[in-house]
Amino acid sequence: MYPYGLIGNCQASALISRTGSFDWLCLPRPDSEPIFGKLLDPNGGSLSILPVEGEPRASIQRYEELTNILVTEIRDEKGHSYRMTDFFPRYEDAGQIYRPTVCIRILEPIDGHPWVRFQMDPVCGWIKERVRPTRGPQYLEYSIRDEKLRLSTNLPLTYLNEPSGFALQQKTYFVLSWSTPLTDYIPHLCEEYLEKTRHYWKTWVKHCSIPTLFQKETIRSALALKLHCFEDTGAILAALTTSLPEQPGAGRNWDYRFCWLRDAHFALSAFHNLGHFEETEGFLKFLLGIAAKHESSRERLAPVYSLTQDLPKNETIQPEWLGYGGSGPVRTENQAAEHIQNDVYREMILTLAPIFFDHRFVHLRTPHLEDLLSHLARLCERSISSEDAGLWEIRNGWQEHSFTNLMTWAGLERMSRIQAQGDLKNSPVATAEARDWCLPRPPLITTRRRTL
Repeated sequence: MYPYGLIGNCQASALISRTGSFDWLCLPRPDSEPIFGKLLDPNGGSLSILPVEGEPRASIQRYEELTNILVTEIRDEKGHSYRMTDFFPRYEDAGQIYRPTVCIRILEPIDGHPWVRFQMDPVCGWIKERVRPTRGPQYLEYSIRDEKLRLSTNLPLTYLNEPSGFALQQKTYFVLSWSTPLTDYIPHLCEEYLEKTRHYWKTWVKHCSIPTLFQKETIRSALALKLHCFEDTGAILAALTTSLPEQPGAGRNWDYRFCWLRDAHFALSAFHNLGHFEETEGFLKFLLGIAAKHESSRERLAPVYSLTQDLPKNETIQPEWLGYGGSGPVRTENQAAEHIQNDVYREMILTLAPIFFDHRFVHLRTPHLEDLLSHLARLCERSISSEDAGLWEIRNGWQEHSFTNLMTWAGLERMSRIQAQGDLKNSPVATAEARDWCLPRPPLITTRRRTL
């Protein structure tokens, strides 16, 4: 496990270390180039508030209960302590969800008279170039990729990036905003956003169907999974980071800031089990957009797409970045987009099938959805027993995979059930071979059939 806390609002996200350092932040989207990238290189940029004298003696990091609001408490060598509360605003107003590209930190003393130092050194993406700020009234502004990153605060600007630090005597507010100038009174705005965000997450959890067994763990997992939804387009990210090593020094460091169709199926199944279906509606729009945007999707679906429904570009190594804990390489984009992974057709059928088994979602049964399902069924038929890269994304030597064939059977069986109840009448599972796959299987397969 990596020792970081995750915050976000389904538009942007950040990773915060146990000592409260922003070590990973990409704006304006999770797949953008980093602004803070210390996660992957000591010189990759960060935002931190640390005791002036020495390292923290102790730190505690936790989430506010039932929320994605992160709290980090630091105690210095002299026993003085302070608290940092970090979050991205997310709230509902007049039936709409607001998720501004804004990150807020609230800093406050707990015990004693902490003396702290604020440091912020953003970089301009993968070129790792330091960005110098321009000063405004109560803010610093950084020009990055022809856009503006602004740090607004009620702290005197004299203390920002000052090695001697300042005495923390009262609540202090910091707001990072991307191309969104803030004109409201900062303390009032931050407290309002905090209360609205706290209310949103607690309401979202309240509407989850949570079992009593391991309830706290399930809630925390659900909240983390929700942050991987990119609501602008409906995509679901496999991860919010790139190049964290599977094994230190092994070189298996990949960029996962994309939407793997297979991973999205598993995430949506979890949301469905929790009683949340809005994520499936968003993903349906994402998938329909892919079908309309890519002529190649008539031949096959790629296993992975970007947040904008495009295919990832050529996989690239960033040579100037050392990697997490010195374990390189740091990669961007992902070569898996070139793979054939035939199981994704079946998983997309399984993802969309609940629309036809739950009458609450009858409004989603459109001709476009029927065409998409019919096309997915044809792709299933065509690829039965074919060689592919498989679930494990083998890069050198494709072969036939039992998992792929099992998912083929599951997808076509689900299509058969949809047709049996009277839907998709004009979209038959055409071939005799495919129909045979939908017949009752031997006991092992029948047992699996009840769980897929």
